[in-house]
Amino acid sequence: DGGADGAGMQARVFEAALRLLAPDGVCIVETSDHLSDATLAAAVAAGLSAHVETDDDIDAVVVVARR
Repeated sequence: DGGADGAGMQARVFEAALRLLAPDGVCIVETSDHLSDATLAAAVAAGLSAHVETDDDIDAVVVVARR
């Protein structure tokens, strides 16, 4: 379930990543262009530093989050 903003599942992944990642560990979550802002916000709300990466050649959007 994506929840109110559509990124509920991503939020749960980032919350788990904060507990499981070693310092400087990275979690990469694929998302869609229209959910990239909400996914990025979920990573930051979980306590990770994050940014969005896109690849137009393969039409991919990911949020890269670091502990």
